[in-house]
Amino acid sequence: MIEHLSTLVNNFPGAANQTRCFTHILNLIAKSILRQFEVRKKAQDGDSDDLDDATKVLAALVQELELGSPEADDDSREDDGDGDGEMDADDDDERLGDERDGMSEEEVTELEESLVPIRLMLTKLRTLTNAIKNSSTIVLSQWLAKLEDLGLNVRMMPRDVSTCWNSTFDMLDFAINYCVAINALTSNRDLNLRKYELEDNEWAVAVNLRDTLKACNVS
Repeated sequence: MIEHLSTLVNNFPGAANQTRCFTHILNLIAKSILRQFEVRKKAQDGDSDDLDDATKVLAALVQELELGSPEADDDSREDDGDGDGEMDADDDDERLGDERDGMSEEEVTELEESLVPIRLMLTKLRTLTNAIKNSSTIVLSQWLAKLEDLGLNVRMMPRDVSTCWNSTFDMLDFAINYCVAINALTSNRDLNLRKYELEDNEWAVAVNLRDTLKACNVS
């Protein structure tokens, strides 16, 4: 069809102008971006002591996240849209390659250290989402009351579903728009949510990642 179009449309270069499955390409790009932020369960040889300490903090939050996260169900996301962000079985890691290929051990270590703040920010938001959703009394009621006090639309935080990359965008976009409410909730010592509190630099990281994913979040 592409070759035939070149005979019908003036100045159409044919196969040279063909783009294969553009939405699928966007999905792979987004998945490749997010894959590097996955938290490793165990430290690897060559990791620095500082990185191990940070990884322990992440590991504790990840363990809590796994204990409190059932498999994605029908209400895991408020709006599934048309499924453009869904990662099908065909979107496997073999298609993405390994961004660390050709890097030295020192470069990999430096990269891992630079990724810790992003991983920590994402894990805090994911775990906070579960803490609110899984609380039927104190935390949930405080969240709803805080939204009303601030004059914000009463909504639950979207859950970040591993099989749908644009749920990460939805979670980040929501968190940024509701950052005042999130900061107020996590700063309340009585709720035992201080470990999920985001620092100013982590909010800046969230904005940068949200804006990066926004380019791939097309309908």
